[in-house]
Amino acid sequence: MQSLGEKIRQARREKGLTQEQLAQALFVSRQTVSNWENGKTEPDYQTLVRLSQELGMEIVRAGETPAEAPPETPPEEPARQRDEGKARRLRLWLAAAAAAALALALGLALLPSPGRRSGYTVEWFQQEAADVPDQAFVRIYTKAALPVAIKQQTAESTPVWEYNLFIREENGVGVTVSELTCVRFYKSGKTDIYATTVDVFGERNGGKPSYIGGREMRRLSCGRTADRQSIGEGWMLRGTDDHGNPVCFTTYIPFERYGQ
Repeated sequence: MQSLGEKIRQARREKGLTQEQLAQALFVSRQTVSNWENGKTEPDYQTLVRLSQELGMEIVRAGETPAEAPPETPPEEPARQRDEGKARRLRLWLAAAAAAALALALGLALLPSPGRRSGYTVEWFQQEAADVPDQAFVRIYTKAALPVAIKQQTAESTPVWEYNLFIREENGVGVTVSELTCVRFYKSGKTDIYATTVDVFGERNGGKPSYIGGREMRRLSCGRTADRQSIGEGWMLRGTDDHGNPVCFTTYIPFERYGQ
């Protein structure tokens, strides 16, 4: 049985895509795609859904049960076999679409289990996005000194990392936000992923997509309990600008090491 990485490699090659081209379509690095195909990491659930759409195939992780394959049909019935295959694929697609629509309506994120290697890297979040004329450019940053220092009011109080995250559009082109994701990185290389698809700035707009206007700035207050394993957080904002361009912006916030 093929591994998930082998399925991704085969589907990518059948589509005539290079690792770099697939990485650009998914807003990840080429090294991330290479790690998937070599079995070093696995894509998270959201990326897996986008992979399936991009490669035009059903991709199933190890341990999951794929749709049951149809029994072999005698050679004299090829037309019925094709019709049944189309109907089965349509049922799978409708089920996936209904689940995705329900998740979006409820403001839920389609996430993997916490503490897994997701394919995200610190280096990917540290990449600087290109500032393209007549296209939205969103800067995500904090004014806190980096790495973010540990705060502890008294010897008995809980130590925390606290900072304000600023999200500012700088080219005068608004963005309809489809996703705001925070990825917590640990010394072990594992990650926890927290994604929001509606009300990403806490505006409570009835489940509609969030929007940041041209030259507008939003602020999020972030507080995390300090621990010995966390090393920092990556932030990603993905969406579509007012000119119809898909955009993706990232930043990485390192933490002062706890217990050093």
